Amino acid sequence: MLRDRAYFKQEIKAWCLLAFCGSLFGLIAPGFEQWYLAWVGLVPLLFCVCQSSYPPQAFYRGLIFGYAYNLVYVGWILQFSPIVWPENIRSLYLVANTSVWILYSLQQGTLFGAFAFLMQWIPLTGGIIAVKERGTWRLPSLLVLPLLWVLIFNKLGNSQGSMALPWSLIEYSQYDFTSFAQIASVIGGIGISAILVMANVMVASLFANILKKDFLKPLSFANKTSKLSSLFFAQCIIFGAIAYGHLHLQDASACAQRSKDKKQSYSILQGNIHFGFNQVNSLDHWNTYMQLAAQSPPGVCIWPEWSMPISISEYPGVFKGMDIKARQNNQDWIVGALDSDSGKKSYNAATIVGVSSDPNKIEVYRKQWLVPFGEYSPRWLLNSPFGGLCGTLTPRREGYKAAEGTTLFTSKHNKIVPLICCELISPELAARGTRAGGGILVDCSNTMWFQTKLLGEQSFAVCAMRAIENHRYFVFGTSIGPSAFIDWHGKILSQAPIDKSCTLTKEIMYDEHLTPFTRWFR
Repeated sequence: MLRDRAYFKQEIKAWCLLAFCGSLFGLIAPGFEQWYLAWVGLVPLLFCVCQSSYPPQAFYRGLIFGYAYNLVYVGWILQFSPIVWPENIRSLYLVANTSVWILYSLQQGTLFGAFAFLMQWIPLTGGIIAVKERGTWRLPSLLVLPLLWVLIFNKLGNSQGSMALPWSLIEYSQYDFTSFAQIASVIGGIGISAILVMANVMVASLFANILKKDFLKPLSFANKTSKLSSLFFAQCIIFGAIAYGHLHLQDASACAQRSKDKKQSYSILQGNIHFGFNQVNSLDHWNTYMQLAAQSPPGVCIWPEWSMPISISEYPGVFKGMDIKARQNNQDWIVGALDSDSGKKSYNAATIVGVSSDPNKIEVYRKQWLVPFGEYSPRWLLNSPFGGLCGTLTPRREGYKAAEGTTLFTSKHNKIVPLICCELISPELAARGTRAGGGILVDCSNTMWFQTKLLGEQSFAVCAMRAIENHRYFVFGTSIGPSAFIDWHGKILSQAPIDKSCTLTKEIMYDEHLTPFTRWFR
């Protein structure tokens, strides 16, 4: 295709339209609560991809749409606290925040570009049945595009090895559509994402048949039979998922009855201490959490990530002292801390001390999903010309090391799946811990970097999805809020406000039942 002035003029118009539609689609983010847009908001992108003459053109169109979508979704990045940054650039934190906001949105936007590229490259037809045309098989878009989407966004493009952070996945928009979200216990958030894309493709195909434009052939139904069968198929999937959710919610009393003898009191200790932002007196820090623990009933107390910013292995005496204090309160404490191994590698970690722990052995969980460029940077990048730009939050230049394996904590014979900070975005970790016998999900997080309600709402949405997928209560304990208790149906039972020192206590039920999703997902 000739790239003359008319071509670029047309492309600029298409980019502006896609930027607007992508921004509108970004309002599906929890906190904006426009969840219904997730069912139709991809239609403009699908049309513009079909209108593209070759895959690279489709890639740039997808990139623009995804870039705008993520700029809206993760706008809270602009409110990073200055303490995120090394002291030498802390005065320029607004510039640094804006740079991260742009780069993150661009990185996630490339996934939209990859989706658009492959959609344009693959020969497609509308509906659920492949057709052969002039010797070439055209694959059914209603099946292929949802599968392509989850492959790019949920598996390959946002895997830990890709250096990405899958925060803005579209399935989290549906956490408050509770009757539909319950299907996550069978197909997970990844399946919800596929259903949403399928719904968008179905709407686009119906419009394509009405408009009868040649460029919409990849979405148009081959005949009336294809149209009716595809419509029936999509309706069965969507309404079947909602019907399942209604039945699942009606069964809530049976779930509670099954777990009535497996209850335990949990208390989140939200200290509201901005350690690291200014010099915090260690004694005041200690006394704040000790007072919060003393105000809590017997049970489990959740101390947030880094609430004891020292190495568990290097200072075992400190944690044995905490063990004694917890036993005096008739409590178990899950404490966010640090750890190190014999090779002096550092880990973001948590431990459990108290009445249920072995006084002669300290149990340690080491974080496995690390924040790219925040908690670690790969050595090859650190040794490149860009290495100086890849500062981490740890004193050591290479950051933390990612651990492996499954670790469960035990409190009164009840198994707990520990997670730290952004590990709540990993369905793999939650499902693996649950399969190993975990009866509850607990996340210790340090939220002093992000003083914004929007991030809190999005965190709750992610926690709710993990809770539904595994049919487990989710305890989300943070340093400055918002903290929350979420039940196994994704309902927020109670939450603590931002910037307030307080305890949040709830009686939690354990469950041993494994959902279909927990069993099959890897």
